[in-house]
Amino acid sequence: MLISSEKDCTAEAAVQHDKEFMEVERGFRSLKDVLAMRPIEPQVAPRVKAHIFVAALALLLERLLERRLAGANVNLAAAEALEALETVRVVTFRLDGQPSRQGVSTGAPRARQVLQALGISQLRPPTPTGQETVVS
Repeated sequence: MLISSEKDCTAEAAVQHDKEFMEVERGFRSLKDVLAMRPIEPQVAPRVKAHIFVAALALLLERLLERRLAGANVNLAAAEALEALETVRVVTFRLDGQPSRQGVSTGAPRARQVLQALGISQLRPPTPTGQETVVS
């Protein structure tokens, strides 16, 4: 049973609002998993505001990702899509022990589906920032 204080709210609209509310609640519960955030006990107001901003931004990005995936008929949740994207790697090729060029791996098939759903077709490696990770 749903109860609403809105006088002009139809039963269908009340059910829709309830579903949307439950979806937002689910999103906030999953935020800590998506961002690997831990509960914090900030002592300063700007830190509280920053924490709330980051959480809300993450929820927005998660929802946008899920919409893009659904629009492209990719049956993955946002968390699954982010996990799939972990298979995409920046690779430095070496020739005679010297870095010769960088490239980006294509990742697993699910990662390619996610990239396609997001409209990302050209993968260019970022400009190196100094510290290099070598995978043997």
